[in-house]
Amino acid sequence: MFGLLITPSPEPGESFYGYLYRTGDANGLTGLEVIDLLRRSFAAGQAEWKQIHFPPSWSLLVEELITPTTDAIRCWSLRYRKCCTQCLSQSPHWREVWDLTLATCCSTHECCLRDHCSACGVRFKADVMARLECTECGASLLQDAAPVRADPMGIWLTSEFGHRLRGTAGRSPSLAHLTLSEFHELAKRFGVRASHSLIPKPLKLSGAGDLIVAAPLAEAAGRVLSDWPLGFHSFLKGVTLEADASSIWKLGSVFGSTYTDIHEGLNGSSFDFVRNAFYSFIQSLWEAPLAKRNRRLPVGTIVDHRWVSIPKAAQRLGIKRALLRRMVSAGELSHHSKEFASGRTGVVVEFLQLRDRRGQLINAISLEEAADILKITEYRVRQLLDAGLLQYFGGTPPQGGRWWIDHMSVTNLAIPIPCPGVTDGLVSIAYLAKHELSAEGGLVELIASIQHGKVRAYFAAQEDQFALGRWLVDRDSFARTYQTRSSLSVAEAASLLGVKQEVAYALVRSGLLASYSAPSGRVIARFVSMEAIETFNCSYAFGSELAKAARTSPKSVVADMTGRGISPVAGPGIVGAECRHYVWPRSVCRLR
Repeated sequence: MFGLLITPSPEPGESFYGYLYRTGDANGLTGLEVIDLLRRSFAAGQAEWKQIHFPPSWSLLVEELITPTTDAIRCWSLRYRKCCTQCLSQSPHWREVWDLTLATCCSTHECCLRDHCSACGVRFKADVMARLECTECGASLLQDAAPVRADPMGIWLTSEFGHRLRGTAGRSPSLAHLTLSEFHELAKRFGVRASHSLIPKPLKLSGAGDLIVAAPLAEAAGRVLSDWPLGFHSFLKGVTLEADASSIWKLGSVFGSTYTDIHEGLNGSSFDFVRNAFYSFIQSLWEAPLAKRNRRLPVGTIVDHRWVSIPKAAQRLGIKRALLRRMVSAGELSHHSKEFASGRTGVVVEFLQLRDRRGQLINAISLEEAADILKITEYRVRQLLDAGLLQYFGGTPPQGGRWWIDHMSVTNLAIPIPCPGVTDGLVSIAYLAKHELSAEGGLVELIASIQHGKVRAYFAAQEDQFALGRWLVDRDSFARTYQTRSSLSVAEAASLLGVKQEVAYALVRSGLLASYSAPSGRVIARFVSMEAIETFNCSYAFGSELAKAARTSPKSVVADMTGRGISPVAGPGIVGAECRHYVWPRSVCRLR
């Protein structure tokens, strides 16, 4: 080859650059002289070097030797020498993978490559590939210092480069179709963006082939590419978290150079999978709006984006904007907001969540409509809302604001059954709410009793199945279950005392029978507790009780008691205690 006397056979996996230096040393020449011969043969149109059996990577390296690229981060690094001393001890020849810029580890021994002499500390020069010893102190590379364990991501990246040099499949199916140069381009860009994003013009790193510079690039690229596309999405998520707050909703500003890399630097169909992974991230994890001005994105990505503005969501789903704004204020919708320099606040909501709830929101009814369906007053509907028996959207409205009540919660408030043939003893809930139930929580308690099966409700006509106010309940069941016997009306107290209602009211007015005021329906009524009735029975006795005990008439009892100087506390003609019946203090009465 090139007219040289000695042409060594290439070793498996040997670097073409190292082979040229080894050939030169065998013929008493320097490596640069052999490279000059190579360039001359190319200039003369000769290809003598192809007469030997060579691996596929040699053609790529020959191109770099003849016409070097001008990229700052080249695929091949011919100015910097690095090696694995353990590999050299096993077979003393330079490996082709060591010539790659981003190959910083030995995937066989999982250690870091070395680029300087362990004895004198001088950086390796090109001549070290010929004699495998330091050109300054003569120390052998075969007896180097203990190896340093490499980062797993750097090992993974070097392994992927090695598979492409050998023409075998790598461990990442998503990246298997990439050639050596394409994989380097991908690793270079993402390695730089993930580790040197704060440096101006990071793709023009000085001395990128130096291990000090290349190792962080390789490790960062491995983190992005090794678990595709999850590692890529994690990288993009980190970029969004580090973005400036003023530009958080601008796609190009947030991703910056990475956005340009994806659509311009990584052009060609080989990198379509990168763009698809980016669009997938935008669809699932980009929490800001998209507009048609993002011309580089597919139309489907923009139209199907999950985060949209309130006006756009309202238009696409047919929901009132006011309702969506209220739901956002009440914290009922996933949303993100951003305040602009103008003072305007932009809000986006999650479209998928809204789409799933579209039926409920479209069918939401007002307070007036709910009252008309239930056939009760709006005041009573508010009680059901406050108690949680009716569900609503958008929180409690301001004074005069519209309610958005879930129609399904209105129709599913309770389950009445058809009315029996006999309606005696049944009374409507509307009547009870107006005349007997307390104004505060009476209706709420009754509906809860119906829901729990303690009180049975009936509907008389099919159209009244949801008309709560027209439902019928059994009065006796209502009295036993809903009304507590510790709180009685004056009429019920009269029944327990065995007197007429007017007598009971007279005792209440005179203060002999303790009572209290409480709302009942739309009015304020008087109520008597069981304790008050027991106290009255222990303190006082009616004339009829004394007459029965004395086996005489009530008139005789009056004469007998007044004859003994005992006066009644209430009765006919008694000022301040006017009553149809005489009431006597029990403490002075001797009942036989």
